[in-house]
Amino acid sequence: MIGAATPGAVLEADAALTKAWPGVVEAMDLIGSTQIQGRASLAGNLCNASPAADSVPALFAAAAIAVVVGPNGKRDVPVEQIPTAPGRTSLAKASSSWSSNSPPARRARRTPICASFRARKWTSPSSAAASA
Repeated sequence: MIGAATPGAVLEADAALTKAWPGVVEAMDLIGSTQIQGRASLAGNLCNASPAADSVPALFAAAAIAVVVGPNGKRDVPVEQIPTAPGRTSLAKASSSWSSNSPPARRARRTPICASFRARKWTSPSSAAASA
């Protein structure tokens, strides 16, 4: 699981993550300078809903799941359901992030902030057809 506030520089340093999600790590590496990568996160890149967000297509391709906490509790949301238009997301105004390493001040914010990410379990079309 990748925490909401985990900076891009930390992702690149994690060999297991680089092996599991090479496209996501590489996309995060495209974002800004070393100083920016020390602060920028996948969640921030996704939840800004910028059409120029470098890591968002990689999160889509990796079938990542965002863990979001809001007024109705914690829920898993496929990342492709979060951005709805340039600068707009499907997150409610009271949504906040849930992450084991997100600082308390960040969790308490009232603006929408994405959460942790995890891999989605996939069934290939060929295996789904074989089991039918």
